Amino acid sequence: MTGALLLGAVAWLPLRAGQGPTFSGQIAAIIHTHCADCHRPGGAAPFALLAHRDVASRADDILRVIKSGEMPPWKAVGKQGEFLGDRRLTESQKRLIEAWIADGAPAGTPQELRNPRRTANSWQLGEPDVLLQPASLGPRTPANLLAADLASRGDLWVTGIEVRPLQAGLHNVLLWLDLPVTSPVLEVDNAGQQIRRQLFPAWLRDRLLAPAPSALRPAQRAAAIAARDRRLVGIWAADCLAQSFPADSAMRFPAGSRLIVETAETHTTPALEIGLHVTAAPPQRPAAVVAVEAVTPRLATTRGAPRQGAFQSPVDCELQIIAPHADESCREVRVNLTLPDGHSESLLWIEHWEPQWETSYQYRRPLQIPARSRIDVQFVMARDGDDSPSPGTPALVAAQLIPLHAGDYGELVRAMQRTQMNVAREPVKAAWSRR
Repeated sequence: MTGALLLGAVAWLPLRAGQGPTFSGQIAAIIHTHCADCHRPGGAAPFALLAHRDVASRADDILRVIKSGEMPPWKAVGKQGEFLGDRRLTESQKRLIEAWIADGAPAGTPQELRNPRRTANSWQLGEPDVLLQPASLGPRTPANLLAADLASRGDLWVTGIEVRPLQAGLHNVLLWLDLPVTSPVLEVDNAGQQIRRQLFPAWLRDRLLAPAPSALRPAQRAAAIAARDRRLVGIWAADCLAQSFPADSAMRFPAGSRLIVETAETHTTPALEIGLHVTAAPPQRPAAVVAVEAVTPRLATTRGAPRQGAFQSPVDCELQIIAPHADESCREVRVNLTLPDGHSESLLWIEHWEPQWETSYQYRRPLQIPARSRIDVQFVMARDGDDSPSPGTPALVAAQLIPLHAGDYGELVRAMQRTQMNVAREPVKAAWSRR
């Protein structure tokens, strides 16, 4: 963020008397900070906005979209500055751009400005320690599902993950960690006692239950999640392709795991690479990503009923990143935190959901999540899942949680597992309740 902060400071240099804003003096810093993540060669946007000629040639369009609030895109409702990378322009920045355009969009000094953003083929986090090239799961599986085995004899402690698209148009990516088949699955019986059992053999698991939970029918999905341990690693979007954990934490990838990649592209097999940054020693605080998945309430009978989900943390945690994921059938997303004393506050509200602007939201300061606090999610759907263009797409929120004490990590993972199994059983319960 240092480079972005320096660039932001450039925009506030005082103008001399009688001198208007110029591209190199004030406007470039704003454009590079708020627009260049997408508007760059190889980026998600259809054209670049880096050089003066690029911006000046589209001055009228830029003026229109910043006045309407259409650009820069930022869907979260709330105070500015709560999240890192908030792309919304301040009123002062808008007035500066308007004055620059009204003055004929002058270039200013002819010196070339250094583009602070990455090039199309560079790694944001630097060269990765482990490079994965996911491949198709097979001819009978959906094209948008890929897998990559972790060729490691020991556990990997991952400090950063970056997705590098090798083709244009690849927007959002979900990563699931598929644990090795020798890993036991923890369940809780009716008396609340924890029991352990082994997973299905690999050949049977992959034939009957693969590829990913969101691509299966409800009953198959319930069986798949109950039969093996799959954990959400995170959600990546076109403007947020690199994520790292705090300096004292990392995520554990057990030896023999494989990474399942799920994308929005369903017609052709996407091309991408995944870079992992790892540390040799276990971290002070292991990190986890909780999938707070929403399902349609069992007794709901109205079309387009809200989908709801919740996760209660059994231990004290820090919430670092929150990322919602849904398809075109969703119109609104709400994420709330309910504290043990019953007090509730908003974590994220996207009033007008549009999947093309999906992104991850990282808090400027980590939020403290006391033990027994509950994260509630609600997706307000515009229509039923059966009418959705992509009914297999899950409606979920990825919440990156880091226990305050390393010894609490196991308890957090067990709570994640119980929630995952309960969510998987909901569609089956709903089917029986309608009989």
